[in-house]
Amino acid sequence: MTGFAGFDRSDYPGDSVIAWLKANTNLVWCGYYLAPAPSHQSASWMGNRAALVAAGWGIAPLYVGRQITGPGARSPNAQNGTDDGNNAVQLLSSEGFPANTAVYLDLENGPPLTSDQEDYIANWCTQIRAGAYTPGIYCSHLLAETVHNLQTDAQIWAFKVTIPARPLIPPSIPPAAVIRVRVPGSSGRSASSPSILPSAAPSRSISAPARSPIPAHQTPKIRYPENARTSPTASHTCCLAQR
Repeated sequence: MTGFAGFDRSDYPGDSVIAWLKANTNLVWCGYYLAPAPSHQSASWMGNRAALVAAGWGIAPLYVGRQITGPGARSPNAQNGTDDGNNAVQLLSSEGFPANTAVYLDLENGPPLTSDQEDYIANWCTQIRAGAYTPGIYCSHLLAETVHNLQTDAQIWAFKVTIPARPLIPPSIPPAAVIRVRVPGSSGRSASSPSILPSAAPSRSISAPARSPIPAHQTPKIRYPENARTSPTASHTCCLAQR
């Protein structure tokens, strides 16, 4: 299964880093944090969509909703699902995302999926559809089947976190470009030594020779969408197909 390498970073890395990544790596799409959202207040990505599209980037909009673990807002329930779904639609519209763009509700917890979360997800997806967009869920691979069974038409972006003992990158990458990378691999399995390939490389999965180790505080978080494929669409939205 063919995949396309992409990345996401909580804050917009800056125009110079974006340009460097486009010119020097095989990254072809980026996560785009809609904000302010319940669990992601920084709006640094907002306002950059047009320039990213013009530069040829595919875009995967993310909405970090209410969580049951880790940092962020709590109380994922039916009413908040409706409110947050409407909020996501407003943010998508304000940024000029076209109809049918897939937007991903970011869920950071593992199993089990609580009944309140199920109601939250259901109502969030309902509002996304009502706004003429396509609902998607970003979640642990351990929740992917459960979420798919609940929302069969939602696109599933499943992650599996693997951190190598000594994560490595080529020394030529600017420090600000050390970012979290999303790798839709053909096998859906983790690479053992992820890094960034030159843009001319024929392979779309991320794998490179060992280089100088990254300091611990710069260790990137690697996420691997499983049982999914990606393809930049005409609207420059990254689309991950459900199982």
